[in-house]
Amino acid sequence: MAWNVGGNNNYQQNNYQQNSYQQPQQAGEGREFSWDGDTITRDDEFILLEPGEYPFTIEKFERSRSQGSEKMPPCNMAVIYFTVHSDQGDVTIKDNYLLHSKFEWKLSQLFSSVGLKKKGEPCPLNFTALPGRTGYMKVKNEPGTGQYASSMFNRVDRLLPAN
Repeated sequence: MAWNVGGNNNYQQNNYQQNSYQQPQQAGEGREFSWDGDTITRDDEFILLEPGEYPFTIEKFERSRSQGSEKMPPCNMAVIYFTVHSDQGDVTIKDNYLLHSKFEWKLSQLFSSVGLKKKGEPCPLNFTALPGRTGYMKVKNEPGTGQYASSMFNRVDRLLPAN
């Protein structure tokens, strides 16, 4: 899209005004800043956790799809957002769960960690029951890839079974 600074342009034709357009907001997603006049107050909030065990709450899940690889065919994938609670503050860790029999162990670990699966018993994959559930996980630090290769990130090492 080319911006026409002097005359009519798509931005003006669609009844958007440069400084006052407000996009509808979803609950919990923050707010949009205007081009001028707003003030920011937060500092960089990234917290690298020490490896160890932490309590978590599942905030949400998203339905996605894995494109597959040489070792895995394309399949459905659940993206789980964990809020990990630590003395340093809350940290969000996102983890992918492939809905494929090769990763049934990981799905079992997920549902067991929040008390929805009992050892030795079948369990339906009811992802809508996950948000708000709590459990414990073991967190590890891993280096990033590509342009983030020099940075360390929080990752789920494993989810611990509920007692």
